[in-house]
Amino acid sequence: MMKRMPRRLNETESLLWSLEQNPHLSSAMGTLVQLDGIPDTDRMRDTFSHAVAAVPALHERVKESGLPLEPPSWVADTNFDLDYHLRFVRLPKGATTRDLHETSCRLLNDPFDRTRPLWQVHVISGTRSRRGALLIKLHHSIADGAAALKLAAHLVDFAADADPKEGANLEDLRSQWDVEEEPAKARSVTEAIRTGAERVIGILNDAAGTLNDPSRLANAGSETMSAARSLFEQVPGSESSSSTLLASRSRNRRLFALKVNLNKLKRAAESRELSLNDLFVGVAGQAVLAYHRESEVEIDALRASVIVSTRRPGGDDRPNAFMPVTLTVPGGDATVDEQALAVHHQVRAKREQIQDQPDLLGIVGTMAGLAPSTLVATVAAEQAARVDFATSNLPGSPMPMWIAGCEIKRMTPIGPVGGTAFNLTLLTYGNTADMGLHVDPVAISDPELLHTLLIEAFAQVGVKATS
Repeated sequence: MMKRMPRRLNETESLLWSLEQNPHLSSAMGTLVQLDGIPDTDRMRDTFSHAVAAVPALHERVKESGLPLEPPSWVADTNFDLDYHLRFVRLPKGATTRDLHETSCRLLNDPFDRTRPLWQVHVISGTRSRRGALLIKLHHSIADGAAALKLAAHLVDFAADADPKEGANLEDLRSQWDVEEEPAKARSVTEAIRTGAERVIGILNDAAGTLNDPSRLANAGSETMSAARSLFEQVPGSESSSSTLLASRSRNRRLFALKVNLNKLKRAAESRELSLNDLFVGVAGQAVLAYHRESEVEIDALRASVIVSTRRPGGDDRPNAFMPVTLTVPGGDATVDEQALAVHHQVRAKREQIQDQPDLLGIVGTMAGLAPSTLVATVAAEQAARVDFATSNLPGSPMPMWIAGCEIKRMTPIGPVGGTAFNLTLLTYGNTADMGLHVDPVAISDPELLHTLLIEAFAQVGVKATS
């Protein structure tokens, strides 16, 4: 079989990879999958070896080029070890769901080994319920949330009696994977600079294509800068925030879960002529506002980061196709309806601004690669000081799913905090909207209170939320 050559990380992947060299900028994301039983070890190994053989992203690692203006490459890990990536964890006797959440949070936030493929799955047993769970952990450079759900298609079944997946002989497959070496003729530094410069100029010329339309001339430069700033609003670096109450930042993390009935949440949004995401972000904003009221701290407005998909209609295979945008959520005495309506108008305006633009996140990645790291860090710190919380909303499977013979009962998403006070990510599964509240407990000194206030905020829109 002919070997594939290494492929370069694209600009978005390179940016997500390089930012995490600062340990505060972790872009690890995950899903805590709760099962109706404890999966068989051998069947789990067959399931994941099958996926590793089928999906290059699961057996590739990042290799730095060592040449100017040349991005890293994805190369096969010819020393791939499934036992490193697929791990089995048993909780202490009598462990509770709270113990499961705390263990999952700690495992998610352990840094990746950057010399290996950027994923791990922890099979967790030992809870009082005698049921198993999986913590599926990915680096953002592999995929965004939507693409990660596509990867899951290689792991799950849609029937209880599905045939077990046939395991792959990874030792044999390693000889068929990409070579790690560069082409036989070594490239000189001069060649690398020329090639890199041509690539960068091409990307920036594509971006400049918007200038051919005079009606977009005024917005092109500001929109690219806005994209850069909205990206860096996810990045920590300063001890100040738009909220004095949430000003401090740390690498500490806590995880809480809550869920609501999906149909009831949709009806609540439709009755207000809003999208589900508008109402979801508005509820989050109302909980943060209530948190300030509990502490007798006044705030006129909150800043929220929202993920907007840039996937093209009709199918889009890019592993990352998103743009983080920043919204101003009303504070003071604003109601949840007023906050959700403000989110609605701002998200619609942001979507219109980026609808026909080039891949702005990729352009930001290119510019960041050209800038001194100190300058990038300065911009990142400037923006991180002004964001309060991050949100994301992912559509999941409407049908029941099984993995290694066990039915998936619940899926709690865990999004990267990224220098904000917390990340609240929503994932639908069947008729449930499940949310993971991933908190920096130095920014949110009472995470349990915030969790309670989120439940109360959902009640204000007529939707019952539970842990």
